[in-house]
Amino acid sequence: MSLFDRTILALMIGPIKAAFSLSDVQIGLLLGIAFSVAYSLLSLPMARLADHGNRKLLIIGGVTLWCVCTMASGASASFSMLLVLRLGLAVGEAVLTPAAYSLIGDLFPLQHRSMAASIYSASAYVGMPIAYFGGGAMIHYIELNGLGAALESIPTWRIILLLAGLPGIVLVALYALTTREPQREGRSDGITAAPLKVVLAQLSHRRKLYPGLFMGSAIAGVAGNAVSNWFVELLKRDFEWDVGQAGWIVGLVTFVAGITGSLGAPLLTRRLRARGRDDAVVLVSIGCFLLALVCLGAGPIQPNPEFRLALMCAGMIGALGGSTNIMVSMQEVAPMQMRATFVAIFFLTIGIVGQSVGPIAVPLFERWFFAGDGHLGLSISLVCAATLCPGLLLLFWIRTAFAAEARAGFPAVSEG
Repeated sequence: MSLFDRTILALMIGPIKAAFSLSDVQIGLLLGIAFSVAYSLLSLPMARLADHGNRKLLIIGGVTLWCVCTMASGASASFSMLLVLRLGLAVGEAVLTPAAYSLIGDLFPLQHRSMAASIYSASAYVGMPIAYFGGGAMIHYIELNGLGAALESIPTWRIILLLAGLPGIVLVALYALTTREPQREGRSDGITAAPLKVVLAQLSHRRKLYPGLFMGSAIAGVAGNAVSNWFVELLKRDFEWDVGQAGWIVGLVTFVAGITGSLGAPLLTRRLRARGRDDAVVLVSIGCFLLALVCLGAGPIQPNPEFRLALMCAGMIGALGGSTNIMVSMQEVAPMQMRATFVAIFFLTIGIVGQSVGPIAVPLFERWFFAGDGHLGLSISLVCAATLCPGLLLLFWIRTAFAAEARAGFPAVSEG
């Protein structure tokens, strides 16, 4: 549901632009920086809470907050109000993944954690297609049939945002009633976590490995976020598809790419590792990002819709698979006492770099290189090429260091 509530806004770029007289750059701010900076900066303190405190209560509070902010966004009276509520959505969502990865470490034995983390990552990509499928269908239905005389004067995008937050409220209530906080692995008191100075020492002593993993994925993540936020709008503008048709197609592509990439890349990594490849994580991620570079560099400018969709689907498999593969590796790379914190640092870099830059880079490239709107596909292609290349170089740079650490046996804690 987190990706559902986060993504639904991308279906309604046109109506929201018209309602508040916005430019593509302002839409990029709304989709990117307004959400991702708050999400990223809060992920680390929320992870420290997850490493120390009750993760069930954190998840309940976070889900409730983001659902309320999604519903309240439908009543926004101005662009600035919508921006503030987008920040509230980010605050709520910042809790979920660090807490979830910490729970996975305590609910599953070591040999099953990578698979469990992969399934969790893949499930996240169900929310995005649901937003495209369901949101597009809802918008199409309401625009054709309405919801009765009482709601006739309310713009469709406001109704959609109000409805989008309701399922999460129901699900968090079920979660609260049916789950319990598990015992933390290796700890009898359930609250001990690594002090912050130990986390910083761990990063400092491996200053090539960890920054390379985090930044390589984050820089490449700009491409994935550029595509996911502008894909529907690109199809509407280039092929004159309505939001229902574009939403259905993008939902299908995103579902296939998300599930295939987030499950397939870690599976291939496990098989290569079983054959003795200590650098399997980095090797598979390099292959994924190379696929993304070729397909996302060429896909958005193809005149044939079927060929364009095929290339962009393959490119998204690469982008999502490579990023997910590195995130899943935190179950092995990060010491148990600081696992949630490491996941949060990963999302901090992904958010500040990938999620902030991706959505706004597209309209900025369009403005800088093409003097205005009308070249959305070319701008997406340029953003993808300009970011996947340095991401790949960083992964090549750390490949040897990763293999050496893997042979030594992850994870060793550095003291002081």
